[in-house]
Amino acid sequence: MQELCMFCGDTTESALHVLVMCPFAAATWDISLLTRHAHQGVQRSPHDVVAFAQQYVHEFITVNGTSSKVTNRVRDAVRWAAPPSGRLKINFDGAFDPTSGRGAVGAVARDAEGGFVAAMAKSVGEVLSAEHAEILAAREGVVLALSLGTTSPIFEGDSAVVVAAVNRAGQDYSNIGTIVEDVRHLQKQFPGSLFQFTYKEANGVAHRLARFGLHNVDNYFWFEVPPDLIQDALLCDVLSRGQASCPPCCNFSFYQ
Repeated sequence: MQELCMFCGDTTESALHVLVMCPFAAATWDISLLTRHAHQGVQRSPHDVVAFAQQYVHEFITVNGTSSKVTNRVRDAVRWAAPPSGRLKINFDGAFDPTSGRGAVGAVARDAEGGFVAAMAKSVGEVLSAEHAEILAAREGVVLALSLGTTSPIFEGDSAVVVAAVNRAGQDYSNIGTIVEDVRHLQKQFPGSLFQFTYKEANGVAHRLARFGLHNVDNYFWFEVPPDLIQDALLCDVLSRGQASCPPCCNFSFYQ
């Protein structure tokens, strides 16, 4: 028995038809941001498209307050992953208060055993958007790595837009382009380093540091000994590696 397209109903349903040939699909692509960028001559790599789609879906879920059961299961299973032996991972996050226009950043460095190496949190004054706060956090993450004298660190953040911007080749002409170029320049001092995206559920320590910075005006730096405000989150990340959720002994919540 042939299955007709649920949108146009006039042909046998197939992947090609659903994604390309169906008039409904064609109209959807025509008004989508991805097609609009292509018409404007902006070239996107497959990495950029994936990052854009991830961020778009995340923002849609945030605005609508709902998500599918499948998405929830996948996101709940995402945990912080330690870097390879001999390397550090620098997680960074930005916080933005649209009411006041204030922003803050946080970053934390950990080793291959999940051991705490260093962290920072500070207010960055007025920012223009969440992406602006995130790229400032990325820069602070690189600066923190420079202060540690490490080699080939892994920089990890939960803004797909910012990670894609740093990894994209060519000049960045967006409203955060100047800072993107600054981050790229600083990153050149770390041959073999990389910027990668992770979900917020795996970026909880940096998130808490950024939130702390949002409610304080001083700059904070910690080396070797972590501050009390992130000790439970650090422990949770170490104990939950390879597990689908935090162990019962952890009291950490991402939303703290």
